[in-house]
Amino acid sequence: MLAPLRLLAVCLAAFCVTLSLQADDTDAEAKSPPKTHSVERGPFKVEVTVDGVFEAIKTHEIALRPEVWSTLKVEKAVAEGTVVEKGQPILWLDAKKLEEEIRDAKFSRELGYLGIKQAEIALQTLEKSAPLDLEDARRTRKTAAEDLAYFLETDEPHKRRNAEESLKSSEYSLEYTQEELDQLEQMYKADDLTEETEEIILKRAQRAVERSKFFLESARLRYERSMEVLLPREKQEVEESAVRSELNLTKTEALLPTTLESKHIELEKQLHSHRRLEERLELLEQDLELMVIEAPHSGVVYYGRADRGKWSTASTIRKQLRPGGSLSANTILMTIVPRGPSFVRVDVPEKEFRFFTEGIPASVKPVAFPDTKYAGECESLSPVAVKEGTFDGRVSYEHEEGQPQPVVGMTCKVVLIPHAVDDAIAIPSSAVFEDESADGQSYVYLTGEDEPRQQSVETGEKHDDRTEILSGLDEGDVILLEKP
Repeated sequence: MLAPLRLLAVCLAAFCVTLSLQADDTDAEAKSPPKTHSVERGPFKVEVTVDGVFEAIKTHEIALRPEVWSTLKVEKAVAEGTVVEKGQPILWLDAKKLEEEIRDAKFSRELGYLGIKQAEIALQTLEKSAPLDLEDARRTRKTAAEDLAYFLETDEPHKRRNAEESLKSSEYSLEYTQEELDQLEQMYKADDLTEETEEIILKRAQRAVERSKFFLESARLRYERSMEVLLPREKQEVEESAVRSELNLTKTEALLPTTLESKHIELEKQLHSHRRLEERLELLEQDLELMVIEAPHSGVVYYGRADRGKWSTASTIRKQLRPGGSLSANTILMTIVPRGPSFVRVDVPEKEFRFFTEGIPASVKPVAFPDTKYAGECESLSPVAVKEGTFDGRVSYEHEEGQPQPVVGMTCKVVLIPHAVDDAIAIPSSAVFEDESADGQSYVYLTGEDEPRQQSVETGEKHDDRTEILSGLDEGDVILLEKP
């Protein structure tokens, strides 16, 4: 029973000792002096480092810009990195289909010439024949009117009378032959002629009577047909002819001018189509000259186009420039970069925007040549962001004799020193505070005999956690690094 009690007493004693030690440490921390900084004068500079890429000052982009032809197939192309001279062929396209198209267009042009010639002759003929056709229609109408009037006034009455007279003539003929037969029969009964002669004469007279009856019947049929069919039909035909000639004249007078105008329009349309065909043929022949592309300038061949010093489209264009590849019009396929001076295209972060001003000295350090440094200066800075938080800057540099020549597309680091003071007061930025209630006035804490004292200061540039103090502090002042 005593052993457990002794163990408990030992544990309690150890716990009390631990609490005592912790309390001593807390007191020691509370009593330790605050961290301070002694103000000194010395050099202060702002150094800005941005990424850059070497870019040619002048480039010559190669793009196909055909007028009408759209089938662009590659036969062959010079390889990337090839050094070419001005006028040297660098790209060959398949021209077979284009040449066939040109031949077809020439055939169509020749046919067009003939069609226009025929249309011109037809129009000239129509212009000369139109007055004749109109006069013929008027003459036909006049003749038909005269024929109708003559028929109604003279011909129809005459034909009616002629038919009647013909019928009467047949009736009279029958009557005469019948009378002769009757007279012969009476005479033969009274005379002493032989019976044989009598029979012959009577037979002839009887046959004459029969013929007269037949002729009378025929005349009656002709009369009835003339009165009921032929004369009404002829009258209808004459009347219709007069109406048709009138309609034809009206139609001719109305249509001849419009027909002439229509022929003029058709000829003009043919001429317009022919002019368009001529223009297309001319453009096709111009496009044929694009089937072999020559270098516009001496230099090195790059595939694609440079976008702020980077060949962003090269991988896509590389596939298209293979034999058999299809190309798109108005696409930058190659870029000829002349050998000569270049400049540096830089990405300027938004936080460094204010430091990048024209004329600021710069040091250009190519990644490919780590021991090389080119002296340069800032040229320009675009106010328009190339992407969020990044602006486009341009830096020129001097290439001295003996230094390696950078290649377009190589990257580099550009170091700027936009601000430098040989004798400046600069303190840790953590020691500078802002008074939120006093228009953002900056201040520090000066150490004193009793309590730290708040001191207003005017700040300058900030760099690498150091802040330049323009006024409010003197060399030898001691400030707190943290708020008390």
